[in-house]
Amino acid sequence: MAHQVVGLDIGTYTIKAAVFQTTFRSMTLSNLIESSPIGFEDMNPETHAQTLSKAISQFIDHYQLRNATFCSTLSGKDVILRIKEYPFGAKQVLKILTNDIADEIPIPIEDLMIEHHHFITEKNRTVTHAVCVQNEMIQNHLSMIQAAGIEPSLISVDSLTLLNVQQFLQHHPHQNFAIVDIGHSKTSICIISQHELAFVRTLYTGGRDINEKVRQHLDLTLDQSIEVKEKHGVIESDQRPLQSKDLKKLSFAIQSVIDPLFREILQTFHMYRAQNYLTQDRKQISHVFFCGGTSLVRNLPHYFTSLVNTPASVIDFSQTGVELNSTSCAKFATAIGTALKFASKSKQQLPKDQVNYRKGPYSLVQDYGKYKDKGLFYIKWFGVFFTLLLILFSFKSLNLRQEYKNIEKAASKSFEQYIPGTKIASSTNAVKALTQKVSELEQKQVILTSGLDQLTALGVLRELSMRIPSTIKLDTEELSIDQNKVTLRAQTDSFASVDQIIGYLEQVPFFDRIEKGNMKEKENRQIQFQITILIGEEKPSPDAGEDNES
Repeated sequence: MAHQVVGLDIGTYTIKAAVFQTTFRSMTLSNLIESSPIGFEDMNPETHAQTLSKAISQFIDHYQLRNATFCSTLSGKDVILRIKEYPFGAKQVLKILTNDIADEIPIPIEDLMIEHHHFITEKNRTVTHAVCVQNEMIQNHLSMIQAAGIEPSLISVDSLTLLNVQQFLQHHPHQNFAIVDIGHSKTSICIISQHELAFVRTLYTGGRDINEKVRQHLDLTLDQSIEVKEKHGVIESDQRPLQSKDLKKLSFAIQSVIDPLFREILQTFHMYRAQNYLTQDRKQISHVFFCGGTSLVRNLPHYFTSLVNTPASVIDFSQTGVELNSTSCAKFATAIGTALKFASKSKQQLPKDQVNYRKGPYSLVQDYGKYKDKGLFYIKWFGVFFTLLLILFSFKSLNLRQEYKNIEKAASKSFEQYIPGTKIASSTNAVKALTQKVSELEQKQVILTSGLDQLTALGVLRELSMRIPSTIKLDTEELSIDQNKVTLRAQTDSFASVDQIIGYLEQVPFFDRIEKGNMKEKENRQIQFQITILIGEEKPSPDAGEDNES
């Protein structure tokens, strides 16, 4: 299910928001919205926070964003930023950064919250941006937003969040470029080198200064000057001269502010190139992207290029995958970057700013009060379901127990049929008793058969009486069985009778071999003889015999 993530840009002229629809795997920019002018200059300083909170609340209610996740930013004017280079890894930097910064800032360290964003992280070298804000600034910002009835999930810095919009600039080939956001009361500069945040600066010149110059030069009211700048704002250049005198006046008024601003931007580029931590390939800025409301003044990028000799253009968000007015999108860059810090989940994810002041004493504490009734409802019905399940399980258990008793009774009756007069406690005992009885019977069988399987001594005698005719005299003296060997001692009337007896016995199919033993004549002329009968002897195969002969 999609969830809304809203990046808020609470400016001094209007409130802007970028709305993203996010899922577990994707994000989509769905809307860019802006409030009507909030009249910041006309606000009473004592009630400024309350008035702004009310404006934010009305803005959120108007666009039905109450259930969204919100992200906001502090102004770059309220931030102290230092770039620090250390000859060791990033983990060691975090241990000493606070104490190191304390020596450079004339504010007690306990009154500051220090965040960082690493630019270069190597095994033995780290370049980091230390971003410091007074606790009072964070608390005031948080209180103002909370008074509007929302809880921001993260709080960053507007100039740093410009880094995040590079996610929508991947169609451009530039490795080192700058994003310049000309807002109402300030200008934010963010220099990006090889997808990393390299340099940030905030200038105290903005669209408000242009409005004032237009008002003075054209003798207009402030509202009229704002309208004229937005609808007709243009800058004249040698390549693009203006014909209208009024437009020339308007251009002159705008240039009176833009020229010093562009010089400050150029000075910022020189400051950036002077940083010792930069390699030569990082120092050249190949392009400048302008954004913010004043960036929509016609010919502004072209005029900048003519002065600074660096290619420039209004920032292009046409590759967001959403059909939005690319021209008007430029003033939403900060709001888009703020939301992208939270919402971006692309497989081609580029680095994002690492600053978030929503931690420590300002960490997000969710209020689950609105979910209390719903939670109790689900808990109650879960209890009912669990009780019914327990009752069903109890009935099932009783049924199985009764079936087990019936099986035990049936097993006891069956056991008595095989072993009468013996009582058993359970079917398990019956199985043990039957197993023991079978073992005893098998032992008796071995004793009776003397190892001849089903053939007993009586069986051998029966075969002798059946096979030998009554005309041949045979008096059995002894018959013994040892494993598969039967020994017969007997008397007959002649040696020929002995051979006849052996011949008849050889006809018995399970007598495998018959061996003639000692023979002697008794005093009564009877012949006493002994023969050995082998039963179950393995006969060698013809192949085996051939192998033995070979």
